[in-house]
Amino acid sequence: MGRKRKEPVSYDQAGYLGWSMSERAVEAYDKGAMPWSKWTKSALIDGVIKLGGSVCCAAFTHDVLRKRCLKYDSWHHTSLYANPTNFYLIDAKAAAAMTEEAVRAELGDAKVDRIKERAVLEATKRAEKRAEEDAFKAAHVWVPYNKLPEHRIEVTRITKKSKKRVVRVHSLDPSGNEIVSTEEFEQDIYYDKRGFLIPKSELE
Repeated sequence: MGRKRKEPVSYDQAGYLGWSMSERAVEAYDKGAMPWSKWTKSALIDGVIKLGGSVCCAAFTHDVLRKRCLKYDSWHHTSLYANPTNFYLIDAKAAAAMTEEAVRAELGDAKVDRIKERAVLEATKRAEKRAEEDAFKAAHVWVPYNKLPEHRIEVTRITKKSKKRVVRVHSLDPSGNEIVSTEEFEQDIYYDKRGFLIPKSELE
């Protein structure tokens, strides 16, 4: 007999969000944990800086940073077939140990000097972008697909040039009558598998 085929999860089944991941996996992402493959070099550098390390850690390769800085956190179900996936966090002690002096002692001044200026510039740009995204999110609220039945999100079209989703909010008034937003707005990087980030003004 062949191996029994694994059945896919049902959309929004108990404990799952859409078809993408379990609710526990979403909680892990929210606290900063991610699967090994999701830890990009930029994410590692930013995490090291946040925990007291130096931007000079950028002189290490991506693989070295992952092996030295990440520690196992937990495992959760992800994907359509609920595969068990390990999640990792940056080890605070390992990050703090990546001082500029320590990196220079290991890799040499020439290599660190060659990458430092560019690494500082790139890290600054990422920090500015995160600040903009945080400000955007502060003015918006999540409307999950399966949590707020009084609100419905209609994707009216996909823009040809930017491939952004153009959405409209459908709400219910106190009498249960549907109210359709007069405005459409685009969802770009703020679109998420859990739902949409909707301007708070749309839900007032």
